[in-house]
Amino acid sequence: MTSKKALVSLSGGLDSTVSLYWALNNKKSYKEVFAVFFDYGQKALESERKTTRKLCDALNVHLYEVPLSFINEFSNSSLNAKKTAIPENVDLHSDIETQKSANSVWVPNRNGLFINAAASILESLGGGDLILGFNKEEAKTFPDNSEDFLKASNKSLSFSTQGKVILISPTLDLNKKQIFNLGLELGFDSESVWPCYYSGDKPCERCESCLRFFRAKEESSS
Repeated sequence: MTSKKALVSLSGGLDSTVSLYWALNNKKSYKEVFAVFFDYGQKALESERKTTRKLCDALNVHLYEVPLSFINEFSNSSLNAKKTAIPENVDLHSDIETQKSANSVWVPNRNGLFINAAASILESLGGGDLILGFNKEEAKTFPDNSEDFLKASNKSLSFSTQGKVILISPTLDLNKKQIFNLGLELGFDSESVWPCYYSGDKPCERCESCLRFFRAKEESSS
């Protein structure tokens, strides 16, 4: 008998979208699936919000929207600081370039904030699994995408919640190509994803997030 609830941290990007499809396809584990979207003043806000709303409407998933735009008052990240340019055309094979790009788009404690805000919502709903779209490809330059961070956060939540919220990531051990292929197996539409660090009519195909997404898409179809 299914009894657990799932809350997916959803940005509309590849990893979180596939994680949402994974939860919806995992009917034996979850009786209800919800999603949460965060506004932290990101340059991609409008396109991400439009994508997540459209996705949740199509899949009949209740979407919580949480404002964290106060981050803009402090962050110098190129993801949300208007005067700081987002790196483009990064060589994904270069550890130096990808680390430099990661440092530029790093938003102080973003995933930590997301997890704790989402955990508060999920605990209020009775608890369950908080589902995150981590991946091993970006864990190399983003430590808050890693298994170590997941385990440490679960340890923290065992104190900050009444033991009712567990973090999991179905994409944790996968690279972008594998995540893309998993999405195809689960029936997702790759055109419904917003992979870009910018808002606009279409993805820029120049930022690191776009480069990783379109590389995965190309490799998956070859």
